[in-house]
Amino acid sequence: MDIKNITIKEYFTLSNTFVYDSVFEFLKPTNEFRGKRCNFKSLSFDEVSVLKKIIGNPTIDNLRLIYKIMYKEWFDGGNVIEFMQSYKWILDKIKEVGERENKLLKSDTDYKLVQAGINNLNKFGILNTKINLAERFGVTPKEIGQWKYIDVLHIQSHGITTQQIQKNLSK
Repeated sequence: MDIKNITIKEYFTLSNTFVYDSVFEFLKPTNEFRGKRCNFKSLSFDEVSVLKKIIGNPTIDNLRLIYKIMYKEWFDGGNVIEFMQSYKWILDKIKEVGERENKLLKSDTDYKLVQAGINNLNKFGILNTKINLAERFGVTPKEIGQWKYIDVLHIQSHGITTQQIQKNLSK
């Protein structure tokens, strides 16, 4: 099977992408797109939140946004193999983020809070985190969104650990 290394724009105009899609799983993930590397640790809380939200819906507009966040630009003329390798790296990175969040932000269920209706706050998503941290640090929720994602994650993890210790002490 001979695969021509076409441009991204050409790939998205193909009526059948099966040949290219079938090799995707065999490509090595690479953190490089058009000579640029993503420094994931420098991404803001809002940027990572957007990535997590749209990563499962790879429309061309979402892909452009993902690449603008990760690599600060998008090139329709980039080659499809490089695109697929970098996209595979992005998927792996977002999966890693989810696993890290599950590990660091896991806490025991407080049934009193559940009975009081804490699950009703789920509809507000990341706004809950932003409001909570904004109140703690005397800033606006918008400012929290601009903080580095990794810093927000560590602050959240510290808060959950501290709450668990306090809960254990009160028993």
